[in-house]
Amino acid sequence: MGNIIDLAVGIEQSVHRLLKKQADLSLKNSTLETKCTDMEQIIHHQKQKITELENKINVLKISGGFSSGKDSTKAKLAINELVREIDKCIGLLNQ
Repeated sequence: MGNIIDLAVGIEQSVHRLLKKQADLSLKNSTLETKCTDMEQIIHHQKQKITELENKINVLKISGGFSSGKDSTKAKLAINELVREIDKCIGLLNQ
């Protein structure tokens, strides 16, 4: 009879340990999910910032081509490319 009681007590202790570990892991999982969401938002903002900066670089390259008088062909090509992109956008809007 003592063996059964000892066995039941051992099982009960194991169950309590498992429940505590499960609660700890659930908390850790929740924390990691929050961090992951925060990081995804940061990545999204950084990608937007990169796009904005790339656009500014293109504008500066184009304006620099006109102000210096050098590389006017590059500036003209860049403007032509921008015009083509605008035309594509207008075409998509008209569909």
